[in-house]
Amino acid sequence: MTNENLLSVGNIVRCFQCGTCTSACTTNSVLPEYNPRRAMEMILSTGAIPTVEEAWACATCANCAERCPRGVSAMEVMLAVRSNFADKAPEDRRIMARNIVNTGHAFNPPDGLKEIRTRLGLADVALDDENVAQVQAAVEKAGLSDIVRSTSRGGDKR
Repeated sequence: MTNENLLSVGNIVRCFQCGTCTSACTTNSVLPEYNPRRAMEMILSTGAIPTVEEAWACATCANCAERCPRGVSAMEVMLAVRSNFADKAPEDRRIMARNIVNTGHAFNPPDGLKEIRTRLGLADVALDDENVAQVQAAVEKAGLSDIVRSTSRGGDKR
């Protein structure tokens, strides 16, 4: 994604550099070198695109978007930046992407979870085929299929 295209994502042009995104950022709280405000400033002032490490550091928690007084979503911007680096996604993200496409969940539920939830009177967390098909269509539409295809098939057993 070019810088020109980034300017149309996440209301970035409304950013006035207050720093709310960084103070709300869950990644910044454990990785201080990740700074969404500086990333937005860099895009807006120099036209530079954040690095692959910055793009994949975003936890996609949406705290930045929820708290921004100007309605900017640094998360959406970083997701758009990731499209430049889809082929460089960390292996753990590739595994999660594959699991999401195959099951609708980032991680496979542990063995026996269905029985435990039933015993506790909780709903099953499994998605039906229609829900998984919707997830697969969204992944295809977003152009992320290559990430999923670049990992082996089957569910993650972590």
